[in-house]
Amino acid sequence: MDPRRKKQKQEQAAQSDDGDEEGSSAPEVSTSEDEDDEDASGTDSSGDSDDHDGSDEEEDSSDDDDDDKKELQVDFRFFEPAERDFHGLRALLGSYLDGKGYDVGGLVDAVIAQGAKGDGVGTVVHAIDATADERRAGGSGGGKTKAAAAAAKKADDDDPADPIAVVTAVGLEGYRSAPFASGVRDFVLARAEAAGKRAAFEAAWDAPRAALLLNERLVNCPPQIAPPLVQYLFEEVERARREEAEERAELEAAARAAGGAAAAPPPPSAAAACGYAFDRYVLLTRVYEDPQEAEEDEEEEEEEDDDGDEKQQQQKKKQKKKKSKGNGGNSTKGAAPVLVYTRPEDRFFHARSTAAFTFPVEGRPVSRGELRPLRLALVLPASEVAAARRDLDRAVGNARAMPPPPPVLPKKK
Repeated sequence: MDPRRKKQKQEQAAQSDDGDEEGSSAPEVSTSEDEDDEDASGTDSSGDSDDHDGSDEEEDSSDDDDDDKKELQVDFRFFEPAERDFHGLRALLGSYLDGKGYDVGGLVDAVIAQGAKGDGVGTVVHAIDATADERRAGGSGGGKTKAAAAAAKKADDDDPADPIAVVTAVGLEGYRSAPFASGVRDFVLARAEAAGKRAAFEAAWDAPRAALLLNERLVNCPPQIAPPLVQYLFEEVERARREEAEERAELEAAARAAGGAAAAPPPPSAAAACGYAFDRYVLLTRVYEDPQEAEEDEEEEEEEDDDGDEKQQQQKKKQKKKKSKGNGGNSTKGAAPVLVYTRPEDRFFHARSTAAFTFPVEGRPVSRGELRPLRLALVLPASEVAAARRDLDRAVGNARAMPPPPPVLPKKK
């Protein structure tokens, strides 16, 4: 990848106090962790520790529990996918098809290839313990120097831990015959057929300008990293599309200059010319269904069947139907499930999609009242990406949010 582009990505993500550092980081996130305290059994400073009664000991133990909590500062640093990420990405994407075997190595190779070449499309996220960096750099009590901090940061950047997140768009036109692409396609279409959506997803997948929107990360990643990840991806796709168009125009101009108009190459087909000019994205992601409302409705109906005459039951059912219409049909049995989105961007992608369906995760039984794990497949038109990004920025926040759309001027009469 062009070093200038890498630098640009890093500078856009950096939230540290040193503007000259090369690493990229998202906002730090604080977490609590139990810490073994070797001095927890120390005596009272007044020397009267033996005189404490039981209530005092309970209070002391609760105070010790509070003291055993410490705050960790974690940096989330963004990089282009590289060879060093192969095994980490393989582990992260191993369950992409719910345990069904597929060519995960081929998918990882495609992700890394896009990040390593000049296009530089895609981002991986590494979590770095900022407190460990501080200790290696000499602590925060005045011994920390910029040089030591930079050295510690460079050590993490050169040999980071396994990636905890990846986002990229894999152009499907160039991987039609790849085993990983056919495996994902068969997995999605088989479930789309059961949901009555096979035709829509088959047409979207086989379109010449379709891309697989790969967006996977650990469940406990903070939602604040979603806006910059989405921002980087679609800005990189747009930049790569413009550069492809410029390069193609330069080659055609050079060919015409060398051999005249007769030597100009024929216009490329739509499939060959698209490159990163995607017009739709296929996304397979993870959501949960909240069964609480549906189970409450079932219990109410069972109670109604046990008591009350037939006329009263019919009146209550009519009232429920009216309430269901007023609430979009989400409060009665048989209504659409209430989805819980683990990644905030999925909510807005789903709202802007042209086709979507959910299906249960295989081999994951749940008890009554628990959230039910589902997979969500959707087709997102490229024309809806900007609006989805604005919705995400408003909901989660983004320091470099998209500018508002241009105002719609009233038509002249």
